[in-house]
Amino acid sequence: MKNIIWIVVLLAIIGAYFFFTSSSEEVIEPVVENNFALVGTWESTDDAKFVRSFVADGSVIDAYEDTEDSLGTWEYITDLSNEPSSLPDIGDVPVVKLSFTEEVFYFSVVPEGDNSVSMAYLNGNGILNFTRVTEE
Repeated sequence: MKNIIWIVVLLAIIGAYFFFTSSSEEVIEPVVENNFALVGTWESTDDAKFVRSFVADGSVIDAYEDTEDSLGTWEYITDLSNEPSSLPDIGDVPVVKLSFTEEVFYFSVVPEGDNSVSMAYLNGNGILNFTRVTEE
C-alpha cells in the first residue's frame, strides 16, 4: 500500500512538472555568458538511477530510483562574494546554487557541448557528469 502512495505522489509531481513546463507563455531562461542553458532533465552518466531536472521557474527536482524526490530551487550565482566565504575562487566559471530544505549546494557548471555538463561540487568534493534527456 505504501508503494502505491509513493507511485501516486511521483506521478502527481511528474504531471505537475509537465503541466507547468508546457505553458504557452514565453519563459526567460537563466543562462550564463556562454549561453549554456540548464533548463531540462539531466541523467547522471555515473549513476543512471539519478536524474536532476532544472525547471524554468527556478525549481529543481533531484530524483533517484526507489527514493522520494528532493525538491528545491536553483539559480545562477554571478557574485560569489555574497555567498559563504568557504567557497573557492574559481574565476569566471559559472556557478549554480541549489537550495534544498536540508542543505545548500554550489556547483561549477562546465558545459561539454549542448547535451553534456559537468558539475563540480564547490562546498565539498566530487564531480557530477550529466547528459541531457531528450524527449522522443
